[in-house]
Amino acid sequence: MTRSSSRIRGRIRNTPLVKEDDPRRWREVSLFLCFLLLLVSPVLFDILQQGRYVRAGYEIERLTEEKKSLDQQHLRLRIERAHLGSLGPIAERAETELELVPARQGVRIIASAGTRAGR
Repeated sequence: MTRSSSRIRGRIRNTPLVKEDDPRRWREVSLFLCFLLLLVSPVLFDILQQGRYVRAGYEIERLTEEKKSLDQQHLRLRIERAHLGSLGPIAERAETELELVPARQGVRIIASAGTRAGR
C-alpha cells in the first residue's frame, strides 16, 4: 500500500486555487442593479415630491402671514395719513410749534419779497 499511496502523492500538486472572473456574473449583477433601481426610483421620486410639497406649504403659510402683516401696516398708515391730512392737527401744530395765530376778521397782512418772516 505504501507503493500506491506514493504514486498518488506524486501526481497531486497543491497549488493555490484562483477563482476565475465570469463575465456573465457581472452582467447578472448589473441587470439586477438596474432592475432594483427601476423599482426604487418611483419611491424616491415620491419622497422628493413630498418634500417639495411640504416646503411649498410652509412658504405659502409664511407669505400669507407676511401679507396679513403688510395689510395691517397699510391700514395703519392710511389712518395716520388721514389724521395728519385733516385741518385740526395742522392748525394745532401751527399754533404750538410755529406760534401762528388765526387772522382777525378784516385784517390783511401783505409781505413783500424783501421782508423776512419773523421780523
